[in-house]
Amino acid sequence: MEEEKSFVADEKRLLAIAALFEGEFFIEWLENITGKRRSQILPILEKENRRGLLTMRKPGCFFFADYDAKERYSNYLTLGDKKCVQSHISKMLLKELVGGYMNFQTKILSLLKDVIDDVFIPHR
Repeated sequence: MEEEKSFVADEKRLLAIAALFEGEFFIEWLENITGKRRSQILPILEKENRRGLLTMRKPGCFFFADYDAKERYSNYLTLGDKKCVQSHISKMLLKELVGGYMNFQTKILSLLKDVIDDVFIPHR
């Protein structure tokens, strides 16, 4: 019985964390924030997808189908927990954005180098 209560609390906490994202969220993000494995997170999200609370946009990507329910879940966390999770989310998304930008920048520079080589270096 105690284990079941713990699972329900874990499930609510996971959904509360997911509710703090604007729009869609990815399993990888929840893994990063909660420290839980994909195998622990996915069954919960799939169950809530079947119930209609969540909608799966594409594999691994979900969003809350019901805004009011999203608000209720976000209020499950204390103000201190919300601030801590929101800080973690901000840092994680910024790191992802910077990493994506750096990859994009590297690809652009590589393409430019290829173009310059083709234009300015005579081919034999």
